[in-house]
Amino acid sequence: MLTYGAFQRVYEEALSSLIPHLTPEMQVEISRHCASWHPRVFDFNEYLSRSSIRAYYAYRALIESGGGDSVCDIGGFVGVFPVTLAKLGMKAFMTEALKYYGSAFAPLFEEIGKGGVEVIDYDPFEAPFDGGKKFDFITCMAVLEHYPHSPLPALRRLTDMVSESGRLYFEVPNICYWPKRVDMLFGKSPLPGINEVISSEVPFVGHHREYSQADLCALMGAADLEIISERAYNYSQPPDSRPRWRKLAGAVRYPGRTLSSTLQNVMSRTVPGSREAISCVVRPITTH
Repeated sequence: MLTYGAFQRVYEEALSSLIPHLTPEMQVEISRHCASWHPRVFDFNEYLSRSSIRAYYAYRALIESGGGDSVCDIGGFVGVFPVTLAKLGMKAFMTEALKYYGSAFAPLFEEIGKGGVEVIDYDPFEAPFDGGKKFDFITCMAVLEHYPHSPLPALRRLTDMVSESGRLYFEVPNICYWPKRVDMLFGKSPLPGINEVISSEVPFVGHHREYSQADLCALMGAADLEIISERAYNYSQPPDSRPRWRKLAGAVRYPGRTLSSTLQNVMSRTVPGSREAISCVVRPITTH
């Protein structure tokens, strides 16, 4: 298994080859249905770069689960993670509902294909998979929260796509993330701001429902999926905001922002359920 540093170098190489194909004009197009994705508001390059730790945890879950001959990333979008896996010698696939993208996105998906990834035009929220393939490992990251209805049919379709001994990996944003808990105390909703929703065309494709750890466990149980392992982590904070107990002394001398960040670091270190993202590796209960 690669260290995070070694994995990150491959990931950043994949990102640098793909991000030039996501132009500001394309970002404006996708922001029609999620206003917060507009290039004046959101920096995809920074987001994807910081997401290297998210990708690494998915990679670790893959290796710790025994690997496999084929990996499929559901809703891969820019394709950085599956291209990274392809660069590591794995047989990588990704799905996207291509009907939601205009012709301007063709060069991006072509570049993903050049990176060794087979792009499959498929939306698990709409219909069963008829691609005639079974995958050894399926990842579904930052996807479920964008769907406004029951995700159970989609989870069952994904289960049908995995091989007999295969595993699935799900990652969702944690609605109980500590900064969101603090915001709630001051009257701010943890859901997307109302201006973001009303500024977007119908259908709104931003976050409809984020999950707690208990929510994610309940969803897996309802889908007849057994949880093998769970992980909670932060990714959008800069490196120097990692938990440091010595900041406690500084918080006494410098209240306000220092106290707030110190409390967040303490909570992140001691209460996994207060971290930014949560994930789990699962297997179908009927396969063993």
